[in-house]
Formats: sequence, C-alpha cells, structure tokens
Amino acid sequence: LNGEPAQRLTPEGVKVISFDASSDGEFIIFPVANEQKGIDLWRVSRSGTDAAILLDCGLDRCTMPAIAPNGSRIAYSREAAGPSPDLPFGSPRIWVLDLQNGSNNAVYADQQVLGYGPAWSPDSQKVTSYDGLADQIRMFDLATSQQFVFPSNTGGPVTWSADSTKFMFTDIQQGESGLHTRVRLADLSLNDTTTLL
Repeated sequence: LNGEPAQRLTPEGVKVISFDASSDGEFIIFPVANEQKGIDLWRVSRSGTDAAILLDCGLDRCTMPAIAPNGSRIAYSREAAGPSPDLPFGSPRIWVLDLQNGSNNAVYADQQVLGYGPAWSPDSQKVTSYDGLADQIRMFDLATSQQFVFPSNTGGPVTWSADSTKFMFTDIQQGESGLHTRVRLADLSLNDTTTLL
C-alpha cells in the first residue's frame, strides 16, 4: 500500500488453498495439500523467506485456519482420514494449535460435536464454530472451559464486540410472508440472545 511492488510470499510450487494473516501482520498461516492427499498447515513470515510446514496433518485435512488476535494460537477445521483410501473423510471438527507450547488438541472432547469456520473473540480466549449437522453456532471459552450453543441454520460469519462479551450472527426464520434472515445478538454477560434486525 506504500507503493512498493507486490512480492511472492510462498514458493511457486506450493498450491495455497486459503490463508489467514496475524493481526500484527507478521505471519500468515495457510493450508497446502500434501503428497498423502491430506492437507497440512504452513507458516510464512512477512518477509516470505521462511515458508515451511507448521503442522504435518498426514492423511487428515487441516483447513480454514484462524489466528487468535494475540497470535498465540491457531484454530482450524480438521477432517480425519477414512480407515481406508476408498472411504470418505470424517466430518470436520475444530482443533486448536498452541504456538507457544506446541499442544494440538480438539476443542471438544465429544467426537459427535462437529464444526468448521472457526473465529476468535478479540480477547483470544473464545472460539466459535459452526456445526452444520446440528444447525448450531458453538462457542468455547478456553479460559473457563464453558460452552455455549446458539441455534443458527445459515452457517454465516460471527462478528464480535470489541470487549468479547457479545457477538452477532444470522439465522433464517419462517414467517407469514415466507423465509427471512434475522441478525441476532448473543450477550454472554447476560446469557441472552435477541433479534436486532
């Protein structure tokens, strides 16, 4: 934006599927297909000279990375490989990779809890995801281990308030004139959800 020409950050042979940039602009996380037909997570700094695998996912597919605002963790969707090559991948679940201590775990212990499209709260303590099978937005507080569920059948994005106590999301409701989209506000401090629009 300062007039300098654009520069390549990733090696030419690497096929980037998507990416997320850290809030300070110092690094980018991006998924790349591997030779085992899985998808790994890569990391590159803003200089573009150090692109390398951050998380080797082997046969699993690790996609949709979301970097916590403080840059300490990566949330992502992980689909486990089938028991054999001719069987489909498992449903996506949300995992969190801690960049400080290297721990890498599913957010929810219950394997029936699905999720994709993780998003972080501004305080980097809460992560939301969408469970398309249950038509729910799920929120997990990493500091307290509290879980919250919000009905939504759109799978749309979540937008947080600056203080991490509220977020907006959408759902679709049947009315007298047909289906219409609502914008909902979840207030975690009041444990209440209201319709804004």
